[in-house]
Amino acid sequence: MCSKASTALVYERYQREGGSSVLDFVERDLKAMAPDLSEGGRFKDVSVIYRVDPMLGNSTRLIQGSKLQPSESPEYSLVSERDGFCPFCHDTVDSATFPFPTEMVPGGKISLGRSKVVPNILAYSTYSAVGIYDTARHFLTLSDFDQALLADAFKAMGYHTQMVRRYDPQVEYSSINANYLPASGSSLIHPHLQSSNDYVPLTTQRLFLQTAKANPRSEDGRTVFDEYVKAAKEMGRAVADTGRIDWITPFAPLGFHEVWAVFKDLSDLTDLTDYDFDEIAYGLSKVLAAYSDENLSSFNFSLQGGGHEGYEVGYRLNLRIVSRSPLQPLYRSDVTYFERLGLEAMIDLAPELWAQKVAEKFS
Repeated sequence: MCSKASTALVYERYQREGGSSVLDFVERDLKAMAPDLSEGGRFKDVSVIYRVDPMLGNSTRLIQGSKLQPSESPEYSLVSERDGFCPFCHDTVDSATFPFPTEMVPGGKISLGRSKVVPNILAYSTYSAVGIYDTARHFLTLSDFDQALLADAFKAMGYHTQMVRRYDPQVEYSSINANYLPASGSSLIHPHLQSSNDYVPLTTQRLFLQTAKANPRSEDGRTVFDEYVKAAKEMGRAVADTGRIDWITPFAPLGFHEVWAVFKDLSDLTDLTDYDFDEIAYGLSKVLAAYSDENLSSFNFSLQGGGHEGYEVGYRLNLRIVSRSPLQPLYRSDVTYFERLGLEAMIDLAPELWAQKVAEKFS
């Protein structure tokens, strides 16, 4: 449950102490009215916190009461057993998938440890691929996503991105993404990642770039992303600092239990080294462990670069992850008309409180 004390007061104190000279954190208590079931339906005042995020421009409503939170651990038996054909399992992957053009990927194949990268048969960007975490494991629980598993998959997808960008230097916008389980939009149970390498940006890449361009670096070299992370630390939304990455929760989340990983000095996927992928994997494994503690089961994440101009304009490479509806026999999406048509999220846990829970996994 979010309360005014946990949200607005943090914001008000930050503004009172000087706030940010660059970013405008908009917040308003809408002071709604709703019947109280414990008092026979008598109407009472309810706090609905409205926020606008200064980085993406999206608006969010922090509501009281639980919209998503499951009370028990998910029943994985609903999906854990392989039922029929799976193109990503070890006994079928070689016959069900195809090699890349050798002029793009030498030898046509990419494998690293337990992971494998194959072409995506559904073209949704100029160059897209599918990364399989482990062909030998048809199903993974959130606790199975350890650092080693995640690191191999990210590195393999990163190699594909580098090969694409060498093959076609005009490609500018790259991302590595994931849908996990049907509630996230995934069409297959076998856990996998997906990449997008294109001449045009995703909407969030475009909005981040616009914000960076509208707020040039300060005289001491600080970017608008640096200012946002600094504000997160001062407003109670810091999660962890793992070296080259700051882990925070956003001021106005786009989804439930959202966490951001913001690189301090890198702007594009092609900048990443194996060490950087190890650091991403470490932090992401901690976030997924926090999800597991909350009985969550499904998620989306996206690691997005800023393209050729990213570093020049002050873009910071970032990964964002959100939880999705829990696994259950009768599926209920967490996306309503508010999110899909109003482009406005409804969140049932203040990001300040969620930051505290995730930080425990890093400590």
